[in-house]
Amino acid sequence: MSGHVISASFSSFGHNRIGSLFATLRSMWAEAQRTAASRRNLAYMDDRMLSDIGVSRSQAQFEASRWH
Repeated sequence: MSGHVISASFSSFGHNRIGSLFATLRSMWAEAQRTAASRRNLAYMDDRMLSDIGVSRSQAQFEASRWH
């Protein structure tokens, strides 16, 4: 009888770890998507906007060209 309890407990633990792994990966993917969108937005800013945030045109072009 106790073997079933231990088995169920390990199974539950493994399932929670997999769920946690997928949640972490999903969070990392979402952050990468936000970063990529921010970098793309730099390409559309005019010089005044870039100056307001302390970024030069060449820095903005470099960041916008990065894929991640």
